[in-house]
Amino acid sequence: MQIWGIRDARQREFWKKENSTDINIIIHEAALYFRVGEDETMMKQISKLRDFAVTYSTRVILQILPFDLGVPKGMHRGFTMFNTRNPYLDDLVYIEDSREMMIHFQEKPRQFDEYENTFWKLWDLANSRLEDGSQTRDHFIEHLERINRQRFGRAILAD
Repeated sequence: MQIWGIRDARQREFWKKENSTDINIIIHEAALYFRVGEDETMMKQISKLRDFAVTYSTRVILQILPFDLGVPKGMHRGFTMFNTRNPYLDDLVYIEDSREMMIHFQEKPRQFDEYENTFWKLWDLANSRLEDGSQTRDHFIEHLERINRQRFGRAILAD
């Protein structure tokens, strides 16, 4: 339980209004179907994503990479990129696999560049289905609503 409190405090600090970090997030549609807990837990997670998209719409752009695009290069494991644009902080890639390793930009700039290129290719792929080429918050929310109705037969839960 203690780890959740630490994580929650860290998230609250990060999302303070004075933090002006822009964040781009790509979620593969499969992640929204992967079962974690009971239906109620899953619906709460989808609801939290929707609320997140609404609350932070000026700082966060969320994309869904559709199922029917298959598994593109770069999606064999999850990764998180931190491109800080700060000379005092290292840029890094956190790779989510059994080793949970990090690649620091200064230590391995070529590998960092490969992940950055992969991220933007996935970004373009997620955008490729949209008429104007840019995913809006409303499109993201509509996609979440469609998934929730398919899986649970009802609208996203309200907080």
